[in-house]
Amino acid sequence: MISTNRELLLRAEHLTKSYGARPVLKDASLEIVSGEIHALLGENGSGKSTLIKLLAGQIAPDGGYTPDNAPRVTVSGQSENLPIDPKTAERLKLGFVHQDLGLVLSSTVMETLGLGRYRTRWGRINWRAQRSYTQETLRRYGLGLSPETVVGSLSAVERAMLSIIRGIESISGEERGVLVLDEPTAYLPGDAVHQVFEVLRRIKATGSSVVFVTHRLDEVKDICDRATILRSGEVVATMDVASATTDDLITAILGTELTNLYPSEHTAVAEPVLRVTNLGGTDTRDVSFVASRGEILGLTGLVGDGFEEIIALCFGASRGEGKVEVKGKEVDQNWLRPRRAMGMGMAYIPADRATSSGLMAASAAENLTMATMRRYWRSGRMAYSEERKDAIEAMRRVGLRPPSPNLPLGSFSGGNQQKLILAKWLLTHPHVLFLHEPTNGVDVGAKKTLFDLINRAAQDGCSVVIASSEYEDLAHLCHRVIIVKNGAVSGELTGDQLTTEAITHRCLASTAAPAAS
Repeated sequence: MISTNRELLLRAEHLTKSYGARPVLKDASLEIVSGEIHALLGENGSGKSTLIKLLAGQIAPDGGYTPDNAPRVTVSGQSENLPIDPKTAERLKLGFVHQDLGLVLSSTVMETLGLGRYRTRWGRINWRAQRSYTQETLRRYGLGLSPETVVGSLSAVERAMLSIIRGIESISGEERGVLVLDEPTAYLPGDAVHQVFEVLRRIKATGSSVVFVTHRLDEVKDICDRATILRSGEVVATMDVASATTDDLITAILGTELTNLYPSEHTAVAEPVLRVTNLGGTDTRDVSFVASRGEILGLTGLVGDGFEEIIALCFGASRGEGKVEVKGKEVDQNWLRPRRAMGMGMAYIPADRATSSGLMAASAAENLTMATMRRYWRSGRMAYSEERKDAIEAMRRVGLRPPSPNLPLGSFSGGNQQKLILAKWLLTHPHVLFLHEPTNGVDVGAKKTLFDLINRAAQDGCSVVIASSEYEDLAHLCHRVIIVKNGAVSGELTGDQLTTEAITHRCLASTAAPAAS
């Protein structure tokens, strides 16, 4: 529990924002005391990201206020009306790491950490000093990168860590500050999350504070002192995490109790649909397995062990070797391409929605029908009315909010984006559905919907293969889980052996020979 006599470090008040006639944030407020890690919780679309963008000055609050109820932020006694500019945020010691990470892919690691804070000499950038600072900073946080490495060549984990380090450095110094992290662990595996948590605890020990936005309630219980909950744009509760149960947090987030997060297990049919033989790629070698009709199969391991690459190889999204067979149709992986995989009845949803799974600027309807567009061509013309009708029906089935086919995909919350992308591929009626981290950045309510959709697809005869580092989800959702270690299959769990604890133990303790380079 956080001590009640700690000094108030940040107060944000009268935060209101609407888009057209739709209110997103309604006179919200937030208070952070010194030396705490404070969770900001809520369903997708509850207003969390909007609140953070208001604090960062990325968007302006609604007008029409009086001097007494002006939207403002106060840090260490310094008060500023919103919106603020980056220089003001720096002066207030407010640092931000947003969902999109805000990285320039063509820049180097050294340029990324130096942006706005370059070491100078005689009015010029001192690149020697900047390189030395970058090396020391990377060493201090345990990130083994070269200062000259281009950001675009980094893995998703490395990019997330780099963005977090940049945010931490922006509030470093003698004065206390506040670091705001918007879902920083969404794309991080468990071992990297623990590394981030150690850094956050060090920030807390200095008297600075962290605002931590996440959907992972186990992380909230592990690292956070207090939690503020948003629902439909309003602050509905602030509570001490130590005295709240996970069910208390879920009820506050949803406004009702959540029952049966995971669907009831159904029986898979002993009829092989997917057969993978001697599959290998950059990080994997000699991977073989079979997935049956109606089966939900999990693939997992530690970051870098290669489990993520397997489904990309199966779909032809990565180059490699081996054979992939679907319903008796076999193809060499070297000749497999996504278009051919789709023709064989495969569907694939990568982890990164923003760059790989959907077109953020295109409408919901266009994204939904992208994989089935040929159905709507009539004598060389597009049957837009039929496309719109099917899109609306698909949106209704997955509970998309708001149910508007004309809104761009990027305007939906993360959970609704994922529901829409899953619906797009389910419209193809695939024999095999590959999912990579399907619940990244998704709230508990949307997660239940996604699990129900995945389970329903399996009940309809689809073989579902999930590559994920969410061990608890795999234990409850899957019929079998394959453990990948050092690029090779090291074991399999099923039946009574399939528990969260067993998966964790196997991932940490199992051994296999390193994959051949």
